[in-house]
Amino acid sequence: MASFSILLPQQGLALHGQSMLTFALGDAADASPSPLDLTIEVVDRRGNAARLPLSHYAYLQPRIPARIAKAEGLSILP
Repeated sequence: MASFSILLPQQGLALHGQSMLTFALGDAADASPSPLDLTIEVVDRRGNAARLPLSHYAYLQPRIPARIAKAEGLSILP
């Protein structure tokens, strides 16, 4: 099972009533027809955890192939 962790400063962050935690993630694998689902988990310093499948909000969509170079022969896509 793969995982990714972000540790916030022990002293906390300067937050206010409109503060949000934002995490951006993209599928870098070869484009596939089915979207990916994963579970996001947040744990506080006391060990309390909250987890929610990404599909509760939206699926992680496959990447959209794009051409980087203007000339067809110079494209870095296969």
